[in-house]
Amino acid sequence: MSVMSSSVSPSSGKTVALGTDTTGNYVSSATANGGLTLTGTEGASLGILLPAATDALSATTSSGSGLELLASGLTLLQGCANNEVLSWNETTDVWACSSVSGVGGVTGTGTNGYVTYWTGTSTLSGEAQLATSRGGTGLNTSASTGVPTISSGTWSVSATLGVAQGGTGAATFTSNGVLYGNGAGAIQATAAGTSAQFLVANGSGVPTFVSMSSDVLISNAGVATIQANSVAPRN
Repeated sequence: MSVMSSSVSPSSGKTVALGTDTTGNYVSSATANGGLTLTGTEGASLGILLPAATDALSATTSSGSGLELLASGLTLLQGCANNEVLSWNETTDVWACSSVSGVGGVTGTGTNGYVTYWTGTSTLSGEAQLATSRGGTGLNTSASTGVPTISSGTWSVSATLGVAQGGTGAATFTSNGVLYGNGAGAIQATAAGTSAQFLVANGSGVPTFVSMSSDVLISNAGVATIQANSVAPRN
């Protein structure tokens, strides 16, 4: 479409062929294509129509300029998906729709105060307590009570640290009792002794407090007293 191929003389009102007389601003020719709207006016202005936001205008995802002409006007590529961006591909020499992760971006969700870890080459996630599989304990010590232990790579919380983990395996002990071993089981404690008792093994080998009786008595100060007529005199 030729927008202007001649000029009007202001003084005579006659049409004069431009020929080589091209001094000043003018549009010699222009072609309308698709949604591109051209207007030739005095001063040689050119109008371009830009389309309003409308869904599903085009499925085009790449072009050399990153632009495309639609029936409604000139626009950036309209075929990109949500959150995609235009990135330059030097191999194909086009601007193309690309995911954020494909151009060095990082995607993911998170919560304030959570520990972040990678779930892919460019994706992140998070958790309140970092799991043991990622080098954490999986425990929230501010919310958990007890002693943290680890077994076969798994952390847990126990109110009482077991013997296998270097603990006693017991939560309480008898006041004034004496502790004694119990193999792999929890450490045991005797009953509390009374005044002047002493510790001996019973028939099962368990330490037990007993009182001295018969021929000799012992005080709580450790003084032994032989009872009258209890020991035969030596000849």
